Amino acid sequence: MAAALRSRPRLMAWRIVRSGDATEDLTALWAYVAKRDAAAANRLLDRIETRIRRLAEYPGIARACGDILPGLRGFSVGRYLVLYRLDSRRESVEIVRVLHASRDHQALFS
Repeated sequence: MAAALRSRPRLMAWRIVRSGDATEDLTALWAYVAKRDAAAANRLLDRIETRIRRLAEYPGIARACGDILPGLRGFSVGRYLVLYRLDSRRESVEIVRVLHASRDHQALFS
């Protein structure tokens, strides 16, 4: 059984790209949390980045957020929502925004 698992072909990882807005969101998030505790800000960004990297292997793992914008998917990390979309032709995951859960997400995309 173990030999059969090792002989399976490895799945190709999807490429992760971040929009300019997502990069700005992450920078602002770190700066806000770091005002009180830089170590906590680093841990939070590490948790978010770990979940984002998981998308390279499992791009469809998160729930659909079509109510915000068609084709959008998202997952929570603590109080933050990571929104992304898939481009199956290019096998890429675009991180669109990283927002606090209390924000009006629909208003940001209208």
